Amino acid sequence: MNRINRLFVIAVFLLAIVDGLKFLHAQEKLHSSASLKGVAEMGLLIENINPSLDSAGIDGTTVKNIVLDKLDEIGIKTVPMKELVNIKGAPYLYLNIGAIKSSQGNIFSISVNVEFRQNVILSRNTKLESFGTPTWTISSIGLFSKDKITRLYDFVKKAIDKFIYAYSYANSH
Repeated sequence: MNRINRLFVIAVFLLAIVDGLKFLHAQEKLHSSASLKGVAEMGLLIENINPSLDSAGIDGTTVKNIVLDKLDEIGIKTVPMKELVNIKGAPYLYLNIGAIKSSQGNIFSISVNVEFRQNVILSRNTKLESFGTPTWTISSIGLFSKDKITRLYDFVKKAIDKFIYAYSYANSH
C-alpha cells in the first residue's frame, strides 16, 4: 500500500472514531432519472443483511419497513417480486448493504447501494431485451462505530430519499 493510500485509510478511521458515522462517498447517476418516469408500481428486493450487522443490532425487517414506509409516503406502490412478470418492464428497487467489521469488532465499513432496475430493449437490436438492468443508481460508503451502528438506518433513509427525489422529479416533468 503506498503512502497516500495509508494516509487516507488512517484519516478515514480517525473520522469514524471521532463521530461514529461518516459518509465517505456518494455517487448518483443523475442523468438516469428519466428512466423513472411513468413507473406506477415496482417490486422491492433487499439483499440479506450481513450477519455481522445482524449481531450488532441491525435488523433486516426494520430496513425493509423503512424503505416501504418511505415509498408509501409518496404513493409508490410496491408489489411482490413474483408479480413483476405482470408489470411492463418488470421494474424494481434493489437495495444492498455491504459490511466489513474491523478485526477489533468496533468499526464497520458500510456500503449502501440502491438501484432501480428494469427490463430494457437495446436500440441497436430491438429483439434483444436485457432483464433487471440498473437504470438509476446511488452508492454510498461510510464508517460506523459499533456503538452508533443503528445510525445505519439514517444512512439507508438518505439513500432512499435520493431515489424518491429523482423519482418525484422525473414524474413531475
